[in-house]
Amino acid sequence: MALAAKHHGGPFNKQFKEYEQPWHIQKFEPVREWLNEMEPQYLKQKSAAEQNKYLALVAAVLQQASDDLFGANASEEDKKRMTKLPAKLFSSFEPNGGLCLIMECTFKYRIEMGWKLDAIEGVLLNKKEAGKHVELFLRIEKAVLNAGLLTRPRVFLSAGLSKEEKAQLKEIVQAHNGSLVNKREGASHEIIPADAPEDE
Repeated sequence: MALAAKHHGGPFNKQFKEYEQPWHIQKFEPVREWLNEMEPQYLKQKSAAEQNKYLALVAAVLQQASDDLFGANASEEDKKRMTKLPAKLFSSFEPNGGLCLIMECTFKYRIEMGWKLDAIEGVLLNKKEAGKHVELFLRIEKAVLNAGLLTRPRVFLSAGLSKEEKAQLKEIVQAHNGSLVNKREGASHEIIPADAPEDE
């Protein structure tokens, strides 16, 4: 019996031109205001006019680096470190939202590492260099989990799955720090056989 994902996003390939569009850059205004209120040092090297554009670029770099390190095309070893950050976090522009916490973690980490402000792109888009900075993504994951913006998957395995499939899926769920649940009602995800009827 084959397993099939009904919806799979596949590998991510950021179109950086979108992040350069004025309509998109403007979305970062609440993030910029929140960061400057929390810690003015994070963006002080950029003029007020440049800050939103810079934040848009950093968001694109982080999203691409997260996919490169932990997504569909990452090595098996890297995939075991953590699950890539969900795209919804990069679309959360409100104060204390996903992007605010992502940026706060990133800028704290940048300062600890002694990177120049514009070094983030060069380091995180270089796959050899980025692999040395998994800690940044683990910190981001912890921050969004603590804020309730991300939850661990709770997976229900359909009775139609074989013992072998269930064992394999259990390993995958555990590798992503998820848990198995015994009732469909308590699940965030349900896995059914590929040939199961639609109403199962």
